[in-house]
Amino acid sequence: MLAAFFALGAVSHAQDVAQKSTDAVIRELIEKLGSDSYATRVRSREQLKTYGLEAFDALREAQDHPDSEVLAAAKYLISSLQVSWSSDSDPKEVREILQEYGAQQDTDRLGRIELLGQLPDQMGIEALARLSRFESSVPLSRRAAMLVLKQPVSSERAKRTTLADKIEDVIGENRRPSATWLLAYAQDLRRGGFDADRWESIVAKQRALIDSGSADEVTSSSVIQLIRVLASRAIDEGMPDAAITLAGDHIDLVAPVSRDLSEYSSWLIANDLFPVVVELYKRHQHTFQMNAELLYSAAQGFQASNDLDTAERLASDALQINPLPKLTDADDDGERELTDHQIE
Repeated sequence: MLAAFFALGAVSHAQDVAQKSTDAVIRELIEKLGSDSYATRVRSREQLKTYGLEAFDALREAQDHPDSEVLAAAKYLISSLQVSWSSDSDPKEVREILQEYGAQQDTDRLGRIELLGQLPDQMGIEALARLSRFESSVPLSRRAAMLVLKQPVSSERAKRTTLADKIEDVIGENRRPSATWLLAYAQDLRRGGFDADRWESIVAKQRALIDSGSADEVTSSSVIQLIRVLASRAIDEGMPDAAITLAGDHIDLVAPVSRDLSEYSSWLIANDLFPVVVELYKRHQHTFQMNAELLYSAAQGFQASNDLDTAERLASDALQINPLPKLTDADDDGERELTDHQIE
């Protein structure tokens, strides 16, 4: 009886497909996941499974559906879709890393994503793009995309174009944020360099989601991570002003606590983004004044900005909080210069 029930549903479904586009049928089936009829819900779920990744984008959008039945079913289907994480065209190294990827826990998946990002000659980019689009975990999807963004742009136009084509083929019409980043990276490949205006616009859109509170998966920390990746790319491509703009325009997203301020300051100094260190100090003077490490960072920022008086004063304040160790008889005679390593 049950087999006949599904067979009848399959015939009706085939007729629907013949008359409508695949996307339209998928969206109708998703709406039926919230039907009052249990049989309709079951039949719709089984039919959606047959579409596999064709239904991925619509199901992902349905995770914001106002009907809790549709939302729950969409989440279940997303997790149960059969995804081929590697393809026959992938290099052997990539296929080995992705073997049984879908069966792993998130921590193990993250480890494999990191390995893909470390492969030489941009070998893992296509696979990372695949993960960015189809990985159901938002943090893992974002990490895969960021590792692509970290990849240098080749000076050879043919290689850039081929890679851009591959990325765009993988992403298709998907518009989850991480996929949008990869499409922008593909445009950089075609352009031959970092498009500062495009990336500033992308970061601004992510920031708007934070300000409006309309996307739980977008956090201050996630946007700061994106900014750091993009600013580093801008620096690598000889665009320090673009890096300063990216790093400085959203420094209010850095949590006003010593640990976060220290981490961001250290990254800024390591990348010679000293004007942003100065701005960070001005914004959080009270917290800086309570922490010797932060004061040393601020002193470096002011020194690089040629404000030597302020740099000397801040270094002196830092010494009052955390004095340098006294020289012993075993030490060399004379004063020793405090190195960057000692400051940290």
